[in-house]
Amino acid sequence: MSRADGFSPARKRPWFLPLNNPPVVDANHAGHMRDDDPVVGVLVGAQARAYPWWILANHHLVNDTFLLSEEPEGYLWTEAMTGTGEPGYPWFPSTPVVLSLCEACSATSAFVPIPDSDSAQPLVFSLVERTANSPYRALGTFTIADVETHSRWHPFTGRAHSGPLAGAQLRRLPAFIDHWGSWSRDFPATTVALAGDEMRIRPHVAHLPGVLDPDAAHTSLREVRLHSPALIDHRLPPAELVLGAGDAATGAAIAIPVAALRSHGGVLQTELAKRPLLFTLAGDFRGLVFERELDEAAVEFRAGSLIDHLGGTWDHLGACHSGPHLGRQLSQAPDGYLSKWSEWSLAHPGADIIG
Repeated sequence: MSRADGFSPARKRPWFLPLNNPPVVDANHAGHMRDDDPVVGVLVGAQARAYPWWILANHHLVNDTFLLSEEPEGYLWTEAMTGTGEPGYPWFPSTPVVLSLCEACSATSAFVPIPDSDSAQPLVFSLVERTANSPYRALGTFTIADVETHSRWHPFTGRAHSGPLAGAQLRRLPAFIDHWGSWSRDFPATTVALAGDEMRIRPHVAHLPGVLDPDAAHTSLREVRLHSPALIDHRLPPAELVLGAGDAATGAAIAIPVAALRSHGGVLQTELAKRPLLFTLAGDFRGLVFERELDEAAVEFRAGSLIDHLGGTWDHLGACHSGPHLGRQLSQAPDGYLSKWSEWSLAHPGADIIG
């Protein structure tokens, strides 16, 4: 990489350091947490982990690893190599995770950082600034890039828009905005990222905007308002929280205000580009979007209910607990996440609004 690209220490570098594999503790030892602390909660299989906003606001991006077993899956050294009669350097099965948060637009997403176009090693991500040769920049929020190929991605859709991996899509994981008190109550086995209270008192963290703060906006949104006001969609208030989904193949998108979804009992089924979708909402902001198709047939739900037309019961995480589909799991829509309308509408111009 040339010095002209901004990677010289003598210039402001375009890469912002993410939080990498932070230390974690279980809920019973989380003395650094307060019940009213906003967190981002992530689920990987049966594991739950929370990331406090007051930590994330210092980084906005996390590269993390979830161990799937406490038993080694193999060893790097054989018994002969260690000379002790026992193998050495165990390695454990794991799932890599990349998590993003913009506290200004209240958007968060988590992904397995292995592109659908590439089964190689997981990618590592960082925040990036616009540079002279950057062909893509997310609107209304920050932009991320993988450090392996320098492809640029939207932080919440999980889709690459420029670089060698342009068009690649990451697999989404359940990620929610919540408060520590309710998250730790509903997921008592959760772990939580650990940090000292000095992070709470940093100037840009001490007065974090609330989830519904109408005055909070990312700096790139202010630039859009100043230089490209025609891109602003005024059909909803800028701070209106929406849960939406997009279709990369057709460019179609739909969004439903969280308040409207709540009025539907937290459940709404619809279609997008002939793809049957299910929107769910639990608690205040635990919104997810699922593909409703199983075995080439759409699962139909009763209005405002997580009971399907065959009498099977489901939960807001897309898992079936009774009925013919017992044990089945709906897949999350790749581009389905919760955000303020100001950011979401810029990433999905012309989206239909349902409610």
